[in-house]
Amino acid sequence: MEFRYSWQCGPRNRVTVNCSRELPGFPETWHRRGRIRQEELFSRLTHIALYAEVMARMNTQCFHVEQAGCQQTMEQFLRSVVVIEGLESVLRSRRYSIDLQLSAFHDPAAVAQRLAALCCEYFYPELQPISDGDERADHDESARSISTE
Repeated sequence: MEFRYSWQCGPRNRVTVNCSRELPGFPETWHRRGRIRQEELFSRLTHIALYAEVMARMNTQCFHVEQAGCQQTMEQFLRSVVVIEGLESVLRSRRYSIDLQLSAFHDPAAVAQRLAALCCEYFYPELQPISDGDERADHDESARSISTE
């Protein structure tokens, strides 16, 4: 059994991290009025304890490691995710992938690697993340246009 991941760069510093194992779902109906963009699910501006409570209910019985303390697991996971260097926000989550907004000057590979490591640490502690490489479709084009100007 393995935890494999890959990542793809999109426009405007967006990155999709794809995984071979199920990821925790981020609640999509959680919006604080006027404080965050509608497309953003989770960021440093989110009230982590309340968000973790909703996230725990949403993901109940999805991961064997959280049976005893689902809310605590989710809260610790979120507190670790929010401090990943270069991560601005979680934009969208699906069962096996997650879309992230990164800052302009951070390495998408490093952010993807850290997120995969956290997923293993909190939800699949018996596994190690294995990278399937990257796909730099839009990232390389924007880097080339910046370097030639």
